[in-house]
Amino acid sequence: MLVMSCVKIFRGIVQAEYIPYNFRKGVLVPIFKGQGKDPLKKDNYRGITLMSTLSKLFEGILLRRSDPLFIDKFSSLQGAGTKGCSSLHTSMLVQETIANNLENMSDCYCTFLDTCNCFRYSVD
Repeated sequence: MLVMSCVKIFRGIVQAEYIPYNFRKGVLVPIFKGQGKDPLKKDNYRGITLMSTLSKLFEGILLRRSDPLFIDKFSSLQGAGTKGCSSLHTSMLVQETIANNLENMSDCYCTFLDTCNCFRYSVD
């Protein structure tokens, strides 16, 4: 009964091509980083977003079904979100790319995203 209700909801979402507002809404909860840190400093907390169980289930189904469609579209230099690729591996790729471009006297442009701070604050 519950499974069939979820299937009906998910099919409706896909057919309407619209994600319900409640699926896009979450509650941001600060989590203290731990021992030895000052609990009065905001930098000693990391935020997690609590989403509805139904939206997480839908997201998991979409991810599992869409992964094979996009996996070959990523650059071999893509690090984040790549299975079996650690931050150390990504760091090595960046260093080797820069070294190669310097050796060949080619321009090299890099963009870095500070994921620790990029989603820390919300703007309403």
